[in-house]
Amino acid sequence: MKHFLLCVSLVSMIFVVGCFSRGGKRVEPPALNPDTAGTEAMNLYDKNKDGVIKGDELDASPALKACYAWLNKSGNGITAKDIADRIREWQETKTGLTLQAINIQYGGKPVESGTVTLTPEAFLGANYSPATGQINGGTVSPSCADNVDGLSGMPVGFYTVTFEGVPNAPAKMGIEIFDRNPDFQKTNSYTLELKVK
Repeated sequence: MKHFLLCVSLVSMIFVVGCFSRGGKRVEPPALNPDTAGTEAMNLYDKNKDGVIKGDELDASPALKACYAWLNKSGNGITAKDIADRIREWQETKTGLTLQAINIQYGGKPVESGTVTLTPEAFLGANYSPATGQINGGTVSPSCADNVDGLSGMPVGFYTVTFEGVPNAPAKMGIEIFDRNPDFQKTNSYTLELKVK
């Protein structure tokens, strides 16, 4: 069985804290109630209703699966409180939009073209929008189409990453866009490695 390696590196993360639009209006993070989001995640993914998301349940939420190691505070699975507490950490930064360059590699080489979409996990609610970008020479900078004044970037959050026009790419992967993400802090960049059968 042949395995392929897809490496996606999100680098040069720049946080726009207290970002202002061209008209001088502050760009606020999407409105989100942390406790409501945590409860909704349980409703969506805790299929056996044991109060935690773990095991096969994580397959329905690529971002929670990718973040399991640091969200699973109790060691028994991700709880509504774990999710709510993490969202409160995002909100403490007051980050409106996050600007980033995303380097995409396949087998250690840059992917030259294709589309990357970061879709917010469903439990984040209707105030979050997908961010999309075209790969150009191995790099993409996703932005939400509905950003105020056409500003670039996306909010901090949990996202499912999908690819279009990228040969051998996986169907989906997950990531948390946040500079306190332990994977980001190790190297000052994100690296997601997937093996595609």
